[in-house]
Amino acid sequence: MADSESDSSTEAINVDDYGKSSSSGKKKKFQKFRHQWLEDPAFKSWLVRPSAEESSVTCKACQRSVSCSKTSLKRHAETAMHKRAVQSTRMAGRQRQGNLVQCLRRLKETSSFSTTTEARVCAFLAEHNLPFTIVNPLMSLLKSTIPTNPREVDVLKGIHLSATKCTNILRQGLGLYFSKHLVEILRETYFSIIPDETTDVSTEKQLEICVSYFDEKSVRSVTRFFDMVEIENCTATGLYKAIKGSFEEKKIPIKNIIGYSSDTTNVMFGEHQSVVALLKKDPPMFLPRSSLRQKELEEFQAFVGVEPHKLLGIGQTRWLSSESCVSRVLEQWAALRLYFTGVVAEKKDPSYTTDSILDGLSKKYLKAQLEFLSVQLHRLNEFNTLFQSEDPVLHLLRDELHKLLKNILLDFVKMDVVRTCDPFTLPIDNPEFNVDDDQIYLGILATTTLSECADLQAARKIKKACREFMVELVKQIRSRFDLNDSAYKLLKFIFPVNANRLDARTFDQKLKYPNLLKVVGCVMSLPASNAAVERLFSVLKLVKTDTRNSLKRESLVGVIHTKEGLRADSCPAHKLSMNVELLRRLKGVKSNTTDDESNELIMQELSS
Repeated sequence: MADSESDSSTEAINVDDYGKSSSSGKKKKFQKFRHQWLEDPAFKSWLVRPSAEESSVTCKACQRSVSCSKTSLKRHAETAMHKRAVQSTRMAGRQRQGNLVQCLRRLKETSSFSTTTEARVCAFLAEHNLPFTIVNPLMSLLKSTIPTNPREVDVLKGIHLSATKCTNILRQGLGLYFSKHLVEILRETYFSIIPDETTDVSTEKQLEICVSYFDEKSVRSVTRFFDMVEIENCTATGLYKAIKGSFEEKKIPIKNIIGYSSDTTNVMFGEHQSVVALLKKDPPMFLPRSSLRQKELEEFQAFVGVEPHKLLGIGQTRWLSSESCVSRVLEQWAALRLYFTGVVAEKKDPSYTTDSILDGLSKKYLKAQLEFLSVQLHRLNEFNTLFQSEDPVLHLLRDELHKLLKNILLDFVKMDVVRTCDPFTLPIDNPEFNVDDDQIYLGILATTTLSECADLQAARKIKKACREFMVELVKQIRSRFDLNDSAYKLLKFIFPVNANRLDARTFDQKLKYPNLLKVVGCVMSLPASNAAVERLFSVLKLVKTDTRNSLKRESLVGVIHTKEGLRADSCPAHKLSMNVELLRRLKGVKSNTTDDESNELIMQELSS
């Protein structure tokens, strides 16, 4: 009670140096602040020096004002409230001191850990003869594997990655994932091959194969490593068999190869016996170079009563010869079918070529397709022949072009539409203007042949394909002749700004030239040089070094496919994302398999 009263009286006095007493009304002189109080053990821990304008002092423990007199300070120091405040302040001070010590300790530990980690990474580079430039991606990789929760910490502690497991992850996991993705693309698109042979540091002869194809998703030409084949026979035949076998075991059609690039050695690019010459022979060619077979064919020609004409080959620089080649095959169709039936039945020359030719000659719808093509080629040849005349016939261009377009349009567009619309502007993509597939006119011979075809589904496909051919034919003719525009109007479309304003789609959002992308893709798939496979040799030297000269072919393929796949996806290793397919393959890796078992597993996947 006394403490409370003294505390209350102490806090009530807060006046100037000279003031009036509340009891007597007389002026009373107050004591000024003394600096010695700050050194007094009883006050120095909580007393705050007042400013010049203040007449009282402050207790920093209680955060309260106290009269400026030693007696008041002593009374305040004895109050229960002050003692509790001082005790709390001391405890808080000890806690802050402890926190500071812990912070300094953690800072020291962190600095020590950072220094240790840096030293270990640098020592690792020196120990394994690694280049210093690998530090940046290595540190990014380490940071990307930092656990985010206690469970990941336990998982990280339990990871065991041996050399064998690492090898099989690159073979059966990452390498197979990127390789399988490439194989699936090549099965569905045209591509070029860029082969070359080399000898690595282990003196093993190897054939590297790169492929170039057009990627419709990114709309650009892509060149990728495809395969590496160990070879013993470096002749043209040996290299050809290695290339063909590599594609066939992965079930990639050889017919998808449309281009070839390599160095100009005789083995690779000779006229007669070379890799490129052997690849050109892959399309079925059974009769032209065998006089005995031609003699046997003449007997069948006489039997069916057709002229003993030889089959013609399309001239690469004489494209008007296409009609003659098609007509000659149709002329000799019956004789050819009988001849190959006998060859296959008697097994004189058993081969895939004879079987495939006989299979084609036995299909009515293929004959109908050639008969339709013969009619269309005849129309085009007549038009082109007219304008090869030495006489000036430019004034006939519009009328002849008008007649040609009408004749083609009448085969698949309704007659009243063709009669009332301009053939240069008629919207042929509008299904309302087109006749049904059953009413398309393919020519007398083709129509008759299709009526005899038992495979109705194949017949419908042929009619649909013929319609697409005529639609594209009309579009191509229109694209080459625009007689309604003056030269000036044509020239204005050269400017990119105007060209970009043109709509590539019809009013029903269909592409005007759906096959144009395929044509452009084929052109862009043709390689300009064999630099890609030469660069692959540099990669091979970096992967298979003098200290790693025992690296197996399967491991090399896995490493290079992984490198190329990451590069193609613009994805560094520390940012590799786990999609469902990649995660499935990684979990399915058999880490203890032998080289032969691993290779067998890989080939099963690639051929599936």
